[in-house]
Amino acid sequence: MRYPRRTIAPSLCAGLGLVLAAATALAGCSGTAAVSPPAPAIAVASGKTWMAHGAAKQPNLLYVSNAAAGDVTVYTYADGGGLLLVGTLTGFAKPRGMCTDKKGDVWITDSSTRRVYRYRHGGTKAVGMIREQAASPPYACAVDPTTGNVAVSNQFNGLYQPIGNVKVYAKSERTVTKYGVHHLQPYYVAYDNKGNLFVDAELPFDRRVSLLELPKLGDRFVHLKLSDGSLAAPGALAWINPTLLVGDETSDGQGAFAHKVFISGFNATIVGQMSFSDTHEASGFYRRGTKIVVPDPAANSVAIYTFPGGSLYATLTKSIAAPAAAVISQAGSGS
Repeated sequence: MRYPRRTIAPSLCAGLGLVLAAATALAGCSGTAAVSPPAPAIAVASGKTWMAHGAAKQPNLLYVSNAAAGDVTVYTYADGGGLLLVGTLTGFAKPRGMCTDKKGDVWITDSSTRRVYRYRHGGTKAVGMIREQAASPPYACAVDPTTGNVAVSNQFNGLYQPIGNVKVYAKSERTVTKYGVHHLQPYYVAYDNKGNLFVDAELPFDRRVSLLELPKLGDRFVHLKLSDGSLAAPGALAWINPTLLVGDETSDGQGAFAHKVFISGFNATIVGQMSFSDTHEASGFYRRGTKIVVPDPAANSVAIYTFPGGSLYATLTKSIAAPAAAVISQAGSGS
């Protein structure tokens, strides 16, 4: 589930001349002034937001963002069981990444409307919102467990050029710090238990995948040297102390899995793997306790595996449409 490339091939740039209208629309060409194009019209999916009575009192709720349906469905969750549909959040155009904090609040990135919405556990109305640039759609997010800050990955630089960044918003959601990612397109982000921030990113047009870290109190992302393996595709990230779980896919597209990566300094060593044998494409997975929830947009399903064993425990298909991410919100507790 990647954004389409919006830059113009170099062979086309040479023939553009100095026509202002073309220069505006094709701001990625060499030698032309970079001018942001107008934001396209956004089609927001229709439907009514609803939440079952008493849903907010459930200790755990599973949220699934459905990119194809433009909504977020909410289910009861009891250590991989339950999975009863108890609500649907609407008003999105293309919801993608999600993250949650210690209070159970859930952030939802909407790539097409360039917004990141915050909902209470079991709530039906957004209680906070982050506005991104018109041409800088948010992809994924993560919450720093040490500060409550929210990191948001953006795959474009505001000019529809495939050079992204990661923005870190303070708890107030008003103060933001922007960090470059070495001219790469960032995908997923994750914090460890000490407040270090990780991101997987791809080199445009080349498809080489890198793993980067923004150390706590650092002022820039640094490349991690990955040993004993490589990444075929950007996948979800999750910190499972003492390792970072890094999603990946087979090169032939026949299955998804995750690397267990141990990080020491700026070295990242693959120390194990976890196979998602019944999942074709893992997107935005989330681990809680002895289970890991893995959305599969290719199959319109969400698979739940045992952790760390990797056995398929349950499959969720009700009201699922190209799921982009899943999180488990735990009311008033760590999550």
